[in-house]
Amino acid sequence: MLAEKFLLILETLISHLADPQPARHPDGAPKVVSKARFVPIKLPGTART
Repeated sequence: MLAEKFLLILETLISHLADPQPARHPDGAPKVVSKARFVPIKLPGTART
């Protein structure tokens, strides 16, 4: 558990060092860019049958 937290902190530090000025939304929230090849999404108003 402690090793997992250490790795998460290390990845966060590395990502912040690689991009010191991350893209932000007008309200100040950071923009998140997924590196996944496929991200399932659910659109409002669509139902699977």
